[in-house]
Amino acid sequence: MARGKQNGGQPGEFCAKSLLTGEFQDDLLQFMCTRLDRADPRRESSKYAETDDLAEQLIMLLEPYLPEEARGKLNELVDVQSNKDAMLTEFYYRHGFSDGVMMVVQAMMMG
Repeated sequence: MARGKQNGGQPGEFCAKSLLTGEFQDDLLQFMCTRLDRADPRRESSKYAETDDLAEQLIMLLEPYLPEEARGKLNELVDVQSNKDAMLTEFYYRHGFSDGVMMVVQAMMMG
């Protein structure tokens, strides 16, 4: 069934239903994740690459001095921080995308 033909064939009704059911949000998230997967901050920013390398060097420097349990906790901390960074990236991407759409809509309404 064509997307616009659901709910009595009115495209606007499908769009409203899509927004209410979260399908639009799911599609937007999938789009953002695809775009983010293509980004390579190490290639695009030498400063990021240097900072990332430094973090890795510090972890490797610390690990030999830590007992096994502390190494596990250090790795857990690195994982938690990575997940936090990923969530923050998604947060800013989502807000930036939304701001961009709002700016385009406002420009279209003005001109």
